Amino acid sequence: MFVSEEMRMSRIVSGGKVASLTSAFALENDRPFSIFLKPDGSSETSQVLSVTLAGASEPCDFPFVVEEWSPVLIKAINATAGEASGYDIYWGSGEVASVEE
Repeated sequence: MFVSEEMRMSRIVSGGKVASLTSAFALENDRPFSIFLKPDGSSETSQVLSVTLAGASEPCDFPFVVEEWSPVLIKAINATAGEASGYDIYWGSGEVASVEE
């Protein structure tokens, strides 16, 4: 099946659940990805996470809307103490990708 570059740019073609943030989460070869925060008991509508954006070299705190795919392209979710507790985090990429080990 052929998928044009225009179609692929706005589609998620690989993804999964972030199992743990005890260490930073990234995809192999610094592939960019977006995230979806699914509440697990939390009633907040937004959450700030420490991430490294695709065009940045340093991490920053960035706000994310809960229960929506973020429009932000992320290079890494940095290890967090408790800022992601209360949420299941899912990642999606417009490229075939796997989690960096």
